[in-house]
Amino acid sequence: MADSDRTVLDIVVEAIATTYRELVLNENIKNAFDKKGSLVQQTEKCEVRVYHGKAQKILLQHVLGEGDSIENYLTTITAAKGIRLKESGAKGGEGFAFLGPDRLYMLKTVNKAEKRALKGAFPDYRAYACGENKDSLLPRFLGFFRWVHGGTRRYGVIFYNVFHSMPSSPVAMFDLKGSVVHRLTLTKLTETKLLPMLESVEDPFQFLASHPKHVFLDADLLALGIRFRVHASHWNALEAAARRDSDFLKKFNFMDYSLLVGVGDISPDAVGGADDLLASHEGWWRLPAELVQREGKLDGKPDLDYCENIGDLRCCGYAMLYVGIIDILQIYNSGKKAAHAFKSIYHDGSALSTVPASQYQVRFVESETSVAAGYAMLYVGIIDILQIYNSGKKVHLLHPPFHLPATKPLTR
Repeated sequence: MADSDRTVLDIVVEAIATTYRELVLNENIKNAFDKKGSLVQQTEKCEVRVYHGKAQKILLQHVLGEGDSIENYLTTITAAKGIRLKESGAKGGEGFAFLGPDRLYMLKTVNKAEKRALKGAFPDYRAYACGENKDSLLPRFLGFFRWVHGGTRRYGVIFYNVFHSMPSSPVAMFDLKGSVVHRLTLTKLTETKLLPMLESVEDPFQFLASHPKHVFLDADLLALGIRFRVHASHWNALEAAARRDSDFLKKFNFMDYSLLVGVGDISPDAVGGADDLLASHEGWWRLPAELVQREGKLDGKPDLDYCENIGDLRCCGYAMLYVGIIDILQIYNSGKKAAHAFKSIYHDGSALSTVPASQYQVRFVESETSVAAGYAMLYVGIIDILQIYNSGKKVHLLHPPFHLPATKPLTR
C-alpha cells in the first residue's frame, strides 16, 4: 500500500506497535521511562506515550506469554490496512476499530476523564488481572496509550474482542446494565409503536436474528418476554466472577458498565452440556443456554409480567452465549451526580444507570429483591414498576420478583 493510501489510524497503530516492541524487547527499557513511569517514542509522523510502562510490560507477558506470542500480537494489530474509527455510540469512548484480519482485538478511544480514571486504577488493575482472577469478565487491556498525530492528541486502549472466537457473527447482541430507563430501542428500530410491534412478533429470536447488527438493551429483552436458562454450575460460577469484578470496579468508583452478550447460531437441539463452560483468560466467557419465551399471546396490553412457573415458558432453541463486561471506565463524578439529580425528576432515581458505584454494583449482581431477567444468568435489579410510553400515554406495568435459582438447572 502506498504511503498516500494509508489512513491516519494505520500510521498510529504502526507507531503503537513500534513503541510496545521497544517496551517488551529492550532489556534496559526502565532507563527510558520518564518520572511518571511512561515510555514516550517519537516516530516520523506520530508520537506515542505508553502509560505505566512497567505494569503494562508485566501485564502483556502475563496475558500473552513471553517472546513470540507478544511479537505475534504486535504483528497482528498492524496486519489490517485502511483502518478507520467507527462511532461507538457509547457515552464514554469516542470510537473504535477492529485490529487484525480476524478482528481479534479492538482499539477504542477514550476521553480525558476515562484516561485519568484508568491511569489511577491501572497498577491495581494489573495486580487484579495477573492474580487469581483468570476467569474475570473484565476486558484485558493489551495497550493503554496516548498518541499525537498532525497536532491532534487522543487516548486509547486495546483489548480482546469478546466475540472474536465465535464461529460466525452473533445472531443477536445485548448490552445490559440492569436499568430499564431509556433502555428500549424496539420502537426506534421498527418505527412502530410498542404494542403493535409486539403483537406482530411470532418468534422473538427470529425477530432478533433479522437485526443482527443491532445492539438490544434491557427493556427490549423484557418487552419480548425472552430469557436464557443455563446449567446451575455455570450460573454459580458466572455470578461469583461478576461479583468479584464489580467489587473491584466499585473500589475505583466505576459505574455504568455493561454486560455484553452475544448469541451464537440457534439450534433446535441442545448445544453443549454441563462441562462446556469456557472462562477465557481473554476476558470473555462461553456457555451453553436454552432460549425460552413467555407463553401466550398479548391480549390488548403490553403485558410484560414474568411467571414463576417454569411451565409458562416455551423453549425456542439452544445456543452458545458469549459474554463479557465492557465500558468500565465511567466514574460517578460531579457530572454523573448532576445527571442523576436531573433524571430523578422524571424517573425513579434508583432505576437509573447513573447511580453511585456501590449502588450500581449491587444492582448488577444481587439476587435478593431483584427481578431476574435471566439474561447471562445474572440477577439484575430491574425496578418493580417499569414505565414505558404507549401512544403518548404513560403506562405502569407491575413486575413481581422472578428468580431462576441455581437449584433449577438447564433441562436437556
